[in-house]
Amino acid sequence: ELAILQYLASSLIIIPPPIPRMFFQKLQQTVVKLVVSPNENEDRPVHESDALLPVQIHGEIDAIYHQLPLRTVKQVFVEVLTSQEINKKTKTKIPILDQ
Repeated sequence: ELAILQYLASSLIIIPPPIPRMFFQKLQQTVVKLVVSPNENEDRPVHESDALLPVQIHGEIDAIYHQLPLRTVKQVFVEVLTSQEINKKTKTKIPILDQ
């Protein structure tokens, strides 16, 4: 019986039990809310294709945890992608020259 107890104790030390790491961790949720203006729903003036358009980004970082935070947010990187849309009302036809 003592040999079996020694074997079980040594196997628990040598081979870790298959408990996931997340079992021992407390989860922390971080929510980042961004507001970009001007947004898509506002009436925007028509700009030239090479004109600069000012964009404002306002954000809020909300960390939800019960005790001390596990991590803190030091930086937030924002990537802005732009695209040019052609308004169907102002679309112009380009004449094709016959050769």
